Amino acid sequence: MAAPSAVGCFLGLAFLLCGAVRGAPQLDAEAARQQAADRVGRLPGQPAVKFAQYAGYVTVNEAHGRALFYWFFEATAGAAKKPLVLWLNGGPGCSSIGYGEAEELGPFLVQKGKPELKWNPYSWNKGTYRCVPP
Repeated sequence: MAAPSAVGCFLGLAFLLCGAVRGAPQLDAEAARQQAADRVGRLPGQPAVKFAQYAGYVTVNEAHGRALFYWFFEATAGAAKKPLVLWLNGGPGCSSIGYGEAEELGPFLVQKGKPELKWNPYSWNKGTYRCVPP
């Protein structure tokens, strides 16, 4: 059997997280353990927020030790009724986290020369869920 594709793995993760956030009846014990392990409480210098965020790895090829990093932000309001958006930047040197999340679309912006994050008033998670791999 062929190894699952990276997109398939991300979609599986997205459904798992959506189900958890949307109040699905129950997660099996392993899924609940993984969700708790991936929960991000707070980043250094992060402003206070009322939404959940998760980060971790999705294995895409266990035999070769390949995994993709993800960072998931719950919608800021009405999360149970918001759609999921998977954001992928493309091209060499264009990281979804280093540029897409931290400079454009994410809930936090890096401030040059300051050791704290700034709230992004134009963040996409104001209207949707977002999952950002690097």
